[in-house]
Amino acid sequence: MNVAPDSEEFKSKVAAAALDYVARKWNPVALHFKQKNPAGGNGWHRIRIHAHNIGQHFNGRLRNIGLQMGPPSNGLADVDLDSYCAFQIPLPLLPPPAPAMALSMMT
Repeated sequence: MNVAPDSEEFKSKVAAAALDYVARKWNPVALHFKQKNPAGGNGWHRIRIHAHNIGQHFNGRLRNIGLQMGPPSNGLADVDLDSYCAFQIPLPLLPPPAPAMALSMMT
């Protein structure tokens, strides 16, 4: 994003991204700004964000956004491919659309 992080535009883009993730049946996680730790405290992994409660979690405060993996996000998984060699090995093992997404990121 090319907007100032303390601007209303930035905050609304983060909330819009959270809403987009919810539409994909992924569970967004509100993170403290410029950090990777969840804003929901110790029970963050039990928080389920839906369209009707996004405002409780992305409420105009500066936030980063993450995604919870596994069942809360419809089986979403994160595969780190840190080098071109690592990228070559798992591609046939990943279900669609992961290979197409990975290929588009490599070009």
